[in-house]
Amino acid sequence: MAFLLELCNYIQKDLIDIYKSKAPELTRKQTGYLDAVRSAENLNGVEIYPLDAGTGKIKSVVVKYVQKGCSDVIQHTCEIDNCEPEVEVAPQYDTVNINHCISTKWFKFDEAEMRKLCDPDSQWRSRIINAHLDTFMVELNKVLISLQATNFGKFVPDIAPATYKDVTLLTAADAANYMGEAIILEDFLNLGVTEKPILIGAGNLSLYSKLLKIGCCNQLGEDLSQAGSYMFYRDTDVNTILGANHFIGLRPGVVQLATWNKYVGDYKKANDLFIKDTIVDPQTGLKLDIHIRYDDCAEVWAIKYFLNYELIFLPSDSFAYCDELADVNYTLHYRGIHA
Repeated sequence: MAFLLELCNYIQKDLIDIYKSKAPELTRKQTGYLDAVRSAENLNGVEIYPLDAGTGKIKSVVVKYVQKGCSDVIQHTCEIDNCEPEVEVAPQYDTVNINHCISTKWFKFDEAEMRKLCDPDSQWRSRIINAHLDTFMVELNKVLISLQATNFGKFVPDIAPATYKDVTLLTAADAANYMGEAIILEDFLNLGVTEKPILIGAGNLSLYSKLLKIGCCNQLGEDLSQAGSYMFYRDTDVNTILGANHFIGLRPGVVQLATWNKYVGDYKKANDLFIKDTIVDPQTGLKLDIHIRYDDCAEVWAIKYFLNYELIFLPSDSFAYCDELADVNYTLHYRGIHA
């Protein structure tokens, strides 16, 4: 069954080609949170080192950072009273184990259907794979939002014991309330953030963004050149998981999605009975492990794909206990109000 050997290449080619089509099963739902953490703006300047080095053996990454100092390292004199080093300054490393995994169930094909799947000209193959890729990424996005829900940082000044901040985005006359956006930007300035924040949500935040003609930054949205004072990613699952009209504020780069692939290096294999390989989702750029196997008892083929992942937040000791930014991780929880 040599036709199997090029199957993953055929699948990958079709996954790219299908974006020229608008068939209903090829429609992809906006996954704003996932798209935000995978965006060029969020990945810029981030240092995450895979310990695996592409061998498929170790499910860990190392995050490199430097803790912000305290005022006790400053003295109000320039007299040299000794030459002994008093404060050690060195990068810190946080090893993060990749413990989460998401997968499809096994998709079953009989022998005739499998040969259709392996046909280089098969449109049916790409439609079947992509119809489930959308569901896969939507479910991954929901899990990531749920992880974010338990990892929000604090505001400065802190609003504890409140779990989120209300900001009025729309007036009673259904007009944009610019003060709401100004408050959000001021919140990030209080955290020392001068770049444009990322805002993720739907509902009133989406309506406000439309009134200001602020475009989405992901591949399903508008041109990035239309972005205003923040980068907007529309995501209706934020409403479902966090609550109606709730939304997420992020400093670019502070939340990262670390992934690990099993079927690489020595673990990438193909023969007449099974394939263990990877494919890349063209929309998110995520590389997924794919397993194809033959059940000689039932005389059927089965396919599934999966992803090992971990959502990485700013290390808890990024700011020392003495700093007003202690417990800040640059992720903020808001609710958009319609007056």
